[in-house]
Amino acid sequence: MLLRNPIDAISVKPYNTWNLAISVLLMAVIIILADNILVIAWSFVLSDSLLFILSLITWHKLVNKELKENLNV
Repeated sequence: MLLRNPIDAISVKPYNTWNLAISVLLMAVIIILADNILVIAWSFVLSDSLLFILSLITWHKLVNKELKENLNV
């Protein structure tokens, strides 16, 4: 959740929406295929971990893009 606002602040494109959609989709698929409550609990952990990784990758790409644009000006 920490990187959601900074990502939105430096980007016009809805990267957070895509990251959240992918994360929720993973959780939904795991829940649908789950056969016990423990797997459902792990689906939350895995989807949040994926959201963290996607947000981190997005943040680094956007910051590097901003740095390159500022250095070329």
